Parts: sequence; C-alpha cells; structure tokens
Amino acid sequence: MSNLNIEKILSKITLASQEGDRYRCAELVAEIKKTMKESERNRRRIADAGTSLVLASSFDLFSRISVENSNNQVLEEIILVLSFLFPLDNKALQCLSSPESINSIISILNSGVFAKASLTTIFNLVSSSEEIARKFIDLNLVSKLLEILVDSDKKMCERALAVLDVVLNYESGREMARGNALAMPVLVKKIFRVSEMATELVVSVMWKICCCKKSCEKEYEDEKRVKCLIEGLEFGAFQKLLVLLQIGCSEGTKEKVTELLKLLNGHRAQIECIDSKDFKGVKRSF
Repeated sequence: MSNLNIEKILSKITLASQEGDRYRCAELVAEIKKTMKESERNRRRIADAGTSLVLASSFDLFSRISVENSNNQVLEEIILVLSFLFPLDNKALQCLSSPESINSIISILNSGVFAKASLTTIFNLVSSSEEIARKFIDLNLVSKLLEILVDSDKKMCERALAVLDVVLNYESGREMARGNALAMPVLVKKIFRVSEMATELVVSVMWKICCCKKSCEKEYEDEKRVKCLIEGLEFGAFQKLLVLLQIGCSEGTKEKVTELLKLLNGHRAQIECIDSKDFKGVKRSF
C-alpha cells in the first residue's frame, strides 16, 4: 500500500470518528489491519504514517461516547492494531491514558476475545510512566492479572506476568499483590509450568512482593511481606527455587532466587507441600 493510500484511510478514520460513525471506523481500521498483515514493509509504512496517533485519538473519542449497549467492535479493532504499533509517541499515550480510554482498555481485557492485544497495550502504557501505571493499579489491575494467571494459555500467562512485573515496580502495586490471596499460590504454581520466560518473570514478581521494601515502610506492610513468604513456603516455593538454581537461569534471576531463598529459609517452620508433577519434564534448559 502506498503512503498516499494510507493517508487517505487515516483521514477517513478521523472523519468517521468525528462523526461518531463506529461501524465505518471499524471497517477502515480492519482495512489497516489487513494491510499490515500482508507484509512487514506495509506494517512499517503504516507505523511511520502517524497511524498510532490517529487510532489512539479515535479510541479516546469513542471511549468518551457513553451509549448503553453500544457496539465495541471499533474499540476492539483499534486496540488490536495498536498492539503492533508501539512504541507510541507522547500524544498517543496521552489519548490512551485518559480515564475513559483506560476504562475501555480494561473492559476489553475483561471481554476475553481481544485480551491478548489489550495486555500488550497495557504493558506498553504502564511501562511508559508511573502516572499511567498508577491509574491502572487504581482500577484493580493487579487482581485482574492474578485471575488471568489461574487458567490461561502460555501467551496470556507470559503477557500477564510481564505487565504484573512492571506494575509491581511501584509500592501501590506491591501492596495490592501482598493483599491478594491468589498471589503466592498462583505464582508458585506457575514456576516450570508455562515457559522459561514465565518462570523468570514469576521470580521477579515474587522478589518484588517479598523482598522490595522502603526504609519508611509501615509495619503492617512488613507483616504482609512475611505472610507472603510463609504462603510461598506452604505452596513449595523453597523447593522449586532450589531446583531452579540447579538447572540454571539468568544471572539477574539467580540473584533474586538467592535472596528469596534466604528470606524463605528464615520462616521454614511451616509444613512444606509440593506437587511432584510440577517438576515433570524440567531440564537444564535455561
């Protein structure tokens, strides 16, 4: 597709958005999506034409139109295309980080069909600034991510863990995780069960939950960290982390595992349980 044709489609998307024509806009975005899939050259041309800003603006505009039971196809089509157009410029990020846009992104995540594209968009948004990350955290994103981990496929788990790893860079995210009963059981269960990437992400997330602390941390937060360590022991974290050291992992992960083991060892008064099938097929593949 020529640059001129891309510009024409983008102009039509802008016009359809301004007129509130969801169906026409969805058709045009689907045309962009189809063209992107045809070749990497097309994808680059589309990305270089300022498509992300046009689509982000349209997404924000339609997110602000409050119509009960309205068709969300256009929002889903846009979020799918945007997941291939990162990194975004500041103006596009601003559009997608409005309260209305964030609510729409979370809604798409909850819908399931376009959840993977939504997670990709969320990852890039929360990675861009602490302010945006906090907005998602305030909408209970941490709990949603942990729920996704319970029963999702490999790609969904990896994306959910990647997002979780970012939002737990912030104390508000860590507080949410420490207070969630699913956190440690689900995380420990995922070690060795998804992929090497997922295992290393799990270690990073567990390290942030159990090890990260501020010098001015309130006493109840320290108690929550200890509670998470004990829960980790109960679900077999100590044994799994020992095995991970034995089979090998990246240097950064090894440091986190070592620190976690030291903390866990200090609370090994609990009866430890482990599911032997969690180790089935584990090899020195890291």
